[in-house]
Parts: sequence; C-alpha cells; structure tokens
Amino acid sequence: MLPYKEASQSGELLSVLSLGKPVIATNVGGLHEVVKTVKGGYIVDSNHSISLCKAIDKASEISDMELTEWNNDIRKKTLANYSWKIIANQTIDIYNKIII
Repeated sequence: MLPYKEASQSGELLSVLSLGKPVIATNVGGLHEVVKTVKGGYIVDSNHSISLCKAIDKASEISDMELTEWNNDIRKKTLANYSWKIIANQTIDIYNKIII
C-alpha cells in the first residue's frame, strides 16, 4: 500500500509491481499512471480515507486463483514497460531527438 499525500514517482511502486504484487496507491504524482499502465492495483484519492478502506476491502476479496493470475499479468506488463533495458532505450531515444 502506497498511501502517499505527495509523490512524483516511487521506487517502491516499481519494485512491488516487478514482483507481480498488486498495490493500492494514491492518485499523486505519476503513481496512478504506472498502476493504470500495468493494471496493477487500485488508485484512491489521497485525501479520502473511505476510498482507501473500500480499496482494501476490494483487494481482500480477490480469490487465490485470481490473485495468482493477476500477479503473473502485473509482472509481465511491468517488465515489458518499466525494465531497465526499456528505460535505457527510452532515455537514448530522447537524447537522440534532442541532439539531432
């Protein structure tokens, strides 16, 4: 669970998602974009404790089989979008666009 009130990015978020674990994160900074991209959990309002409670309840109702499938899917999508190789290639592309 990442109930941040302020953030831009989170190393913890990508670490957890790369292990295939779903998260509950607040809609601050770029957290919601990452969670949406990999469909890796729930996004809640940073100042709304009731939405956080509802997300926790929703997460606790996931069956073991659903969770296993979700974990595998999250891990694959995270590694496909946010692996170091992907990030390095995106950085090189940006530099090449600036230089050329």
